[in-house]
Amino acid sequence: LEVMLGHVLSSTIEYVLLEHFNTLDFNNLTIGHVINKPLKFLEGKPFKEFARNQKLPCNEALLKFMRMTDLRAALLYRNIDAALLRDFIIDDRSIIASNGASFPHKSWKHERNFSSFPVFLNMISKEPSISFEKAITKITSVPAIKYRIKQRGLIREQYYADVVVLKDDAPDTVIINGKIVFEHGKFRERRAGAILRHR
Repeated sequence: LEVMLGHVLSSTIEYVLLEHFNTLDFNNLTIGHVINKPLKFLEGKPFKEFARNQKLPCNEALLKFMRMTDLRAALLYRNIDAALLRDFIIDDRSIIASNGASFPHKSWKHERNFSSFPVFLNMISKEPSISFEKAITKITSVPAIKYRIKQRGLIREQYYADVVVLKDDAPDTVIINGKIVFEHGKFRERRAGAILRHR
């Protein structure tokens, strides 16, 4: 980190960095997480808004942002190829998982932290080449088997009761380790989860 920060602060390679930043699509860049408390208000803001407020071109604003946060921030860059994604998710070898970064509890959360599975199931509902049942295995039993997570991923005797009941493609009831933690759109005041480790 110190070496990278040294490069970012160096005036000798500033031109190279600014030229490289010009290749980014700033319309798809969002400020995700900032460690520096006085800059927390920036979380969740489009990067172009930050650049406008700084009265700088986007490439110069990015360099300034990197310097003022000492590289201790996360930017989210939306650059998904929809056709390629479709090929991946229907492939027999693919497993679906959320790709949200593990930010602190009270930080701003990107939609990928809480809607990866509903978005996947919504995509599958319009995809004739894979059944809904097969799609469900990609987020339940297939990853449990692949990563050797015992007694998970199936509704079976002697297995932990982890169940999500869907209504209109959204979670209605969530049961973790046999305890209801979410019901009819409301969270219950209980934590039933545990860190899972493969064996």
